[in-house]
Amino acid sequence: MRRFLCCALTFALGLFRRLRDRARPRPQGTLRVALGTTLSQLDPAKTTIGDEYVYVHLVFNGLSRIDPDMSVKA
Repeated sequence: MRRFLCCALTFALGLFRRLRDRARPRPQGTLRVALGTTLSQLDPAKTTIGDEYVYVHLVFNGLSRIDPDMSVKA
């Protein structure tokens, strides 16, 4: 019984490591995103419908950030 538990634990750890390594993001190629609507504009201040907010977030989110002291960094 002890030998079976040892083998099962070894197998589970190996499987966990393999799945963990596959889950790590690896930068490569181009990320393409398809949404079901078309853009009527690309101005983030004038977005009106929910799908436009998705486009605005994907395009403009990485351009700036707000620090904990509420200062904007570009």
